[in-house]
Amino acid sequence: MNQNYFFEGYRQKELPIRDFKGKSPLFYQDINLMGCVFTADLKTIQKYLPSEDYYPLSILPGRGLAAIHCMEYKQSDIGPYNEVSLSFAVQYGKKTHHTFIHLLKSTLKSDYYGFIKELPVTTDVALYGGIDYFNYPKYLADITFRETATHRVCTLRDKESSELILEFEARKIKIRSKSNIMTLNSYPIKDGRPLHGKVFIHQKEFGVSFLVPRVSLRLGDHPKSQPFHELNLGKQIQFLYSPSCEGILFEPTLIE
Repeated sequence: MNQNYFFEGYRQKELPIRDFKGKSPLFYQDINLMGCVFTADLKTIQKYLPSEDYYPLSILPGRGLAAIHCMEYKQSDIGPYNEVSLSFAVQYGKKTHHTFIHLLKSTLKSDYYGFIKELPVTTDVALYGGIDYFNYPKYLADITFRETATHRVCTLRDKESSELILEFEARKIKIRSKSNIMTLNSYPIKDGRPLHGKVFIHQKEFGVSFLVPRVSLRLGDHPKSQPFHELNLGKQIQFLYSPSCEGILFEPTLIE
């Protein structure tokens, strides 16, 4: 089988990103990804959502779900770069009264829905592409990764001062032999209009665990650390460790 079968069937076009050349859809040929879903203060999540059309999923009284993901894009159509995301589990347009069932379906189908609150990156082209086409909350930062025999660590710092914003240290877990395709849906607002963004992630190697603490967080005193402090992150609901992935990022579509 062609090792690039994941990308087959998608015809790309050139996409200008200011002074850079991008493509649509955008291919990511080599990704190292890890992330964790935490319980979080529901009122804080609601404060950060852009309108009443965004319904945060509540897993416990007063507790919603916030996710932190750390991505090392080793190879992509716009070159290598690193990224950290903070997102909230939401439904757009219609409130669910069966949160557990909704979350179970999302997990079983690997089909997730969220609103992105923070999305720091390490290159100009990644910054401008996210801002111009999605209005994602991107900013330039220093994002580094390091590994030990048992852990993988992502450190997010201010690009100019090197002040700590966040450090995410995760224990490596067993890798499953079966691959998986995950869909990540986001709902950014651009020029006052809601958009639907979509990413396919082919997890060639991955492990997942539930309700077991795998991650240690260290938060700084930088202003960009404030949302993480305010969320009062609690129980670790799901941890994902995927050292070998590839992805496809689609242009956003307007929600009518």
